[in-house]
Amino acid sequence: MASSPPNTFVASTTLEAADVEGNFDALRVYLHGAIPAGDVQNAKWINSRHIQPPVYSPFEGVQHGVTGHQGGQWSGGPTVRLSFLTKYLTGQGIQNPKTPRSWQPIPNTSFSLYLRRPAFCLFHYWYEIESGPDVSTGADQVAVDNRQSWITPYVNGLDQIPTSFIQHAQEAQNHQGDLLADPIGAARPFTVEAGYGQRDGVIIRTNTAEGSETLPRAMGPFEVGLAGYSQVDRVVLVNWSIVIETFYI
Repeated sequence: MASSPPNTFVASTTLEAADVEGNFDALRVYLHGAIPAGDVQNAKWINSRHIQPPVYSPFEGVQHGVTGHQGGQWSGGPTVRLSFLTKYLTGQGIQNPKTPRSWQPIPNTSFSLYLRRPAFCLFHYWYEIESGPDVSTGADQVAVDNRQSWITPYVNGLDQIPTSFIQHAQEAQNHQGDLLADPIGAARPFTVEAGYGQRDGVIIRTNTAEGSETLPRAMGPFEVGLAGYSQVDRVVLVNWSIVIETFYI
């Protein structure tokens, strides 16, 4: 329904300032607050009124609105949805960890966004980690007691991990206890044998790249997530969470 002014004017009607201002006030209310429900298309989960409702991606847990993106993922608790890294994807932990190609993305810990214009991005992450025990033998491997795993955020692909990110990657130590043969597993708790840790962090990134020819209306994909480099064969993330916020500038 279109806006209807409370005061109408016909030929020879004397204009009163109060009547004209009353029409302006009514238009302001219509545009900014009291829009009839039939004039607005709402998503089912959105209660407030939006001239342009955000688009929600349930798979990624991200909503894209007029001013940017917002969303997050959570593992849901122990044994519900875990994520892993392993030395078998990083050359037995023998490769040079200072090389971005030595790192591997950690499943379920990344977002891919199509930015419509330059944006200011915040990426928050938190996780609990249980590392090892890894007592495997093999040439050129780091000594059992010295094996570690590192996790760092990355932006726009693993080849774009800044050196500063790698230098500030957070490490977790290999479980220092023995490994049971049957059933296989740690002989003592991870919290006792240095194989457990909690880590968190945030990165800030300003993306000012121009849109591509194939995506004239989007600057993307803009990918941000967590990557790992491990010298330990079994490393599990439990109770992890990641959150992305982008604000168009």
